[in-house]
Amino acid sequence: MKRVVFYRNPGPGSQPYREVVEFDDDATEADITEAYEEWVWQEIGDQFTWYIDHGE
Repeated sequence: MKRVVFYRNPGPGSQPYREVVEFDDDATEADITEAYEEWVWQEIGDQFTWYIDHGE
């Protein structure tokens, strides 16, 4: 098993944290990158959004 650390430092005043993710030995860098990108989107998904300003 490959153990990969996904690390997030939200910035000043926030506690950095890490998540250890296990991959099969034959996992490629592309596999890990895909999982990492999904993890990042899950982490920030609730903090960011967009909307159309209708001047209301």
